[in-house]
Amino acid sequence: EAEPEVVCICLMAGFAYGDTPDTGPAVIVTTDNRPDLADQYARELANLLQTGYQQLPPPQAISPEAAVAAALAIPGAPIILVDSADNIGGGTPGDGTDGLRAMLSHDVADGCIVLADPEAVAACQERGVGATLTLTVGAKADSWHGQPVPVTGVVQALSDGEFDCELADNHFAAFYGRRIAMGPCAWLRVGGVNILLTTRKTPPFDLGQLRHIGIEPETQKMIVIKSAVAYRAAYLPIAAGVIEMDTAGLCTADLSRFPYQHWRPNIKV
Repeated sequence: EAEPEVVCICLMAGFAYGDTPDTGPAVIVTTDNRPDLADQYARELANLLQTGYQQLPPPQAISPEAAVAAALAIPGAPIILVDSADNIGGGTPGDGTDGLRAMLSHDVADGCIVLADPEAVAACQERGVGATLTLTVGAKADSWHGQPVPVTGVVQALSDGEFDCELADNHFAAFYGRRIAMGPCAWLRVGGVNILLTTRKTPPFDLGQLRHIGIEPETQKMIVIKSAVAYRAAYLPIAAGVIEMDTAGLCTADLSRFPYQHWRPNIKV
C-alpha cells in the first residue's frame, strides 16, 4: 500500500498434491506499467516464501496407536480422533481403516467410526438386526487408505440412511439442504467399537449422522472423524479433547508418503 505503482500482490501456496514441474508456491505482482518493479517484488517475496517454508515445523500428528492410547488417558468424553488423511470433503473414499485398527487393538469400549462400505452394509441388511457376522470392512475403494479389517460383530440397527441436520448452517445444509441421504446404513458393534457403515460416503458435519441410527456421540469415549476442519461446528461443542492422527490417505499432510516424480529439485517434501 505504501508503493502507489503496485496495484496488487497475490501469494499462492501451491497445490501440494499435484505432481508436476510447476508445483510449488508462486507470487504474482501487478503494477501500473512497471514490469521492473513487479519483477523485483515478486523475486523478493518468492525468496521469503522459500525461506519461510524451510523453517516450518513438521505436521503435529501422531500415529493412530499413540492417538488411541492418549485418548484413553484423557478424562471425559468424547475424544475426537481426526483422520484428516481420509478427508471426505477433500475427495477421499471415507473408508480408511487405520483408526479402526487402532481402537480394536486397544480393546476400546465405546469407540465410534463411520466407514463407507456398501458391500458390508448389504451383508448386514441381508442378515438383519441381532445377527452376528464375520466380514471385512473398509479400505475397499483403493490401496491408499489402509487394508480391509476382518471383524466379527453384531448388527445393532439398520436404516435407510436419511437424517435431518441438527445444525441449520452447517456444510450439509449449505450444499444439499437439511435432509441428508447416505443410502442404506448399518450399525455394527465389534467388541466395544461402534461402526456406522454407510452406502454413500458422507462427511461428519452433523451429529444427526450418528444419532439417526441410535448412536449417541456424547456417550462415546472416542470418535474417529474423517474431516480436516468442517467437523468442528458439530463436534467441538461436545468434545473433551481433539487429537490429530497421522494416517494413510490421499489427503495426508505427510507428503513424504507420495512417490513424487516430477517436482523441481528445489521443492522439498
